[in-house]
Parts: sequence; C-alpha cells; structure tokens
Amino acid sequence: MDEAMLDPVYETEDYQGARDVLAIIQDAQVIAQFIRVLKDKQVLLADGHHRYEGSLEYRKKMMAANPHHTGNEAYNYHLMYLTNSEADDLRILPTHRLLEKLPLAQEEFLSRLEPYFVITPKEDPYELNEVIAGKPWAFGMYLNGQAYKLRLKPEVHNQIDWDTTSEVKELDLTVLHYFVFEKVLGIPSEEQRNYPGLSYVRNFTECISKVDSHAAEAAFITNEVSMEQVKKVCYSGAIMPQKSTFFYPKVICGFVFSSIAQDEFTRETDPCF
Repeated sequence: MDEAMLDPVYETEDYQGARDVLAIIQDAQVIAQFIRVLKDKQVLLADGHHRYEGSLEYRKKMMAANPHHTGNEAYNYHLMYLTNSEADDLRILPTHRLLEKLPLAQEEFLSRLEPYFVITPKEDPYELNEVIAGKPWAFGMYLNGQAYKLRLKPEVHNQIDWDTTSEVKELDLTVLHYFVFEKVLGIPSEEQRNYPGLSYVRNFTECISKVDSHAAEAAFITNEVSMEQVKKVCYSGAIMPQKSTFFYPKVICGFVFSSIAQDEFTRETDPCF
C-alpha cells in the first residue's frame, strides 16, 4: 500500500487536514496476498449496513432469476472501504441528539427526569462536553438557554427491559434512548428512529447554537463510543444503536464507484486467482 501511494491517482485532504490518497494496486500477486490475509478475518460493519443488506437482497433476487448463476456475476460483489479497527488514531466520534420540540412542558420534563437522573445545572453550555467526558451514563443537556449535566442513578439501570444483550444495555446511547426518549418523553423505541424533529448532529457547537436560535428546543450531548464497546456488542450478536459508529478518520466519499452492469464488469481474470 505504501508503494502504491508513492504514485497516486488523486490526493486531497478533508476538513480537518487528514490526507486522502487514491492509489491502485495492479500486481496480481500482491492482490492475492491481500485476499489470503483477509480471507479468515472478521469484518465489523460500522457504517452502511442498510446498503449492505440491500445488496444481499439484490443478490438473492438476481440468483433466483439466473439459472446459469456462477458466483462471478457483478451482483455477487459489493464495494467496501476497510479500515483498521486496531489503529491507534482511529476514533468513534460522538453523535449528539437534537430535538426540535419537546412533546411535554419543560417543567414536567425536568420533573420526570428526576427519578432516573441526578440533574446538575451548569453555567456554560459550551463546557457540557467536558463535564461528561469519561463518565459512564452521563449526558449534557441544553434546554431553553439552560445547561444541565445528567447522570443516571446506577440503581435504576436494571430497569432497561429492551430485548437486547447486556453489552448493548451498558451503552450510554441505550441509557439515553431508553430513559429519556422512551420513559420520560413517551416515545416507544420502534418510533424513535423516524421520530419527527429528532436529528443526529456530530458538531457540538452546532447543537448549542441550534437551541439558542430556537431551531431546536433541546440538545443532548453524548460521549464518544470506544472501539472496545463496539467489539463487545458485535461479538454478542447484537447491533449498535442507530447513529453511533461514525468513525474517523475515514475516506472521503465519491472517490470510487462500482458498476453492477454486467457488460462493464466481465473481464478476464488473472490465473493467479
């Protein structure tokens, strides 16, 4: 890979200055070595699982319609970007929750939070991400110009009755969505993904400014998810909560496209494969 990057097809950098290099490896023996190394590795699908599931369904449909299926057709393949989950500089950035409108009065909302959380008012909303850093089941909340730190009371954690694994129940985002969105706001879990007015924002300052400008009524600030947590959830057979695995750095989208048109796909295969 390092050798290929010495003669890149294209090179750029993202908004934080991370370098992106598009290079091509054409040596069939090197490609075969990649295949051997990766063949028995497990791939953790961190992003795009809907696209992957869609491609599997498309493959099943095409297989059923093709009596001469060989496994080499274009529909058997799906373009992926792989990154090293063990890399020291890989991070999973927090994705905060922004609610345009509370479905109940602010005073009632705060009152309903009290059985589950220790609520501590804070003076500076721009310090919310710092006051919760490294603390499990802790969240920043910015509500109508007032900042709060929320910390789950440990004794109530076992009330989570969602049908999932203990590894998922340990996650901050599970705590947030169960106790705040379901128990307090009354939004059932199956409705939360498509709940109107609930958005997912990665930029912390944007969350604060959206509340200040009255574009949203409440912002819920979360901590980063660790790669170790992702692994534990995956190995438990469960999936991560929605909008929780935005890893960085990652390749810029749009560098490479893969065609599934058969006449664009069919070509001679090197004998080494």
